[in-house]
Amino acid sequence: MAKKSTISNFLANCIAYIRVTLSILCLVIQVPILHIESMIFGYTPERGFKYRRRFAAYYIFILNVKITKKGNSGLKNALYVCNHRMMIDPLVLLRHCDAYIVSKAEVADYPVLGSGAKNTGVIFVQRDHRGSRAAIKEKIGELLERGDSVAIFPEGTVNLKDTTSDFSKGSFDQAASVGCAVVPVALDFADRTVYWGEDISLMAHFLDVFRRRKLVCEIVFGDPIYSNDPIELMEKSRTFIDDELIKMRVKWDSDPKSSSRVAARSRA
Repeated sequence: MAKKSTISNFLANCIAYIRVTLSILCLVIQVPILHIESMIFGYTPERGFKYRRRFAAYYIFILNVKITKKGNSGLKNALYVCNHRMMIDPLVLLRHCDAYIVSKAEVADYPVLGSGAKNTGVIFVQRDHRGSRAAIKEKIGELLERGDSVAIFPEGTVNLKDTTSDFSKGSFDQAASVGCAVVPVALDFADRTVYWGEDISLMAHFLDVFRRRKLVCEIVFGDPIYSNDPIELMEKSRTFIDDELIKMRVKWDSDPKSSSRVAARSRA
């Protein structure tokens, strides 16, 4: 039994390192091509989103993430609001919708990744800087005002509960002021053990995700919500997301073949 476990761990580590290598190669190849193409033809958000979708699809493929997608994700000039589970949530979300997304400023300094992110619709903000919340809110308002779409995770951090935690209201203020649609998005994974908990570092979580043979995921885009009342937008969005998350969990936990049930038995 111990020998079998050792072999399984060895194979999982091999899978992880191969995937990390393939991910880095994709960045090293795609980012320079994006820059060269932009230098020749000029940079456009559409070109950046195209490359981002391409990378997200590739990343999801090598991680073997099986996604069930429901609802319309093609609405223009919308605020997409999604719950947050783990590190690849933004890739799953942005694989299906062209929207700007907020990221911490430190990412801009990452080799290759930072350069690519700057040209694929990522907004960099100093989260720990005084007035950063106001800066994020103002930038979201500017983008929505000019007709762009923005994707946010209003919980502000990953959440391990079956339903959502409290939402930040700032972005809903902007959507209400501009009069654009708010599209609630529910995202979850069948296996709860893939969530990023507080007791694990980013690097450890990163490697754990890359070790997984397969991830089962569902993402549901709700109908657009319009209102000049930010509280109404926020509450209706949260209600939709919570309802969908509960449906997913009931479905997965009642299926004997679900990875959530398998994971629960393996931990017992």
